[in-house]
Amino acid sequence: MKIEIQHLLSKEDAKIRMENLIQKLKNEYEGQIQNMSEQWANYTNSIQVAARGYSISGTIEVKESIVSVDLRIPFLLQAFSKKIRSVVEEQLKKGLS
Repeated sequence: MKIEIQHLLSKEDAKIRMENLIQKLKNEYEGQIQNMSEQWANYTNSIQVAARGYSISGTIEVKESIVSVDLRIPFLLQAFSKKIRSVVEEQLKKGLS
């Protein structure tokens, strides 16, 4: 699942906002996340989250005017892909505003 959100920030400011968003979500969903790992390499974050028995992995790439998220959703969650996309887009927009 690929999601792209446009922004008007500098690349560095957009990255900082993504870092802050990830930390906020970690804190907010602390009791539901069994495992989460992330690794920034320049402006790309490789992320893996395990929650409620499912594992989702992907990348968050901060570009000049776009934040691009590419998620690999398990087959059993594909039925919820529209809802997942909607929630991710909403959180990205909030994080970048």
